[in-house]
Amino acid sequence: MADSKNGIHSSSLDPVDEWSKSEYSHRNAMKQIDLMQSHLENLKESLMKSRVRCHILEVDLATQFSPYMMEAIRNTEQNCQKCVKAISEKCRQTQEI
Repeated sequence: MADSKNGIHSSSLDPVDEWSKSEYSHRNAMKQIDLMQSHLENLKESLMKSRVRCHILEVDLATQFSPYMMEAIRNTEQNCQKCVKAISEKCRQTQEI
């Protein structure tokens, strides 16, 4: 049935039909919101991993150039070389006997 003034079918003015269309749009909107929420959660997780990695790299960089750390590394290397020499001398002495 058509309205004589503007040619609109009376079935398009049916409140049940209009509710179905609005519900369909609402469902689509909710799906889009859920999808965006999922993407945001993934981004948040990725950001947290990146922040932790960045912090670890900052700590590594800071300790790498720390004067105290560099001195400790030098002392450890010197002690290691002394141990290697001592062990080599003991082995040589043992082989001579």
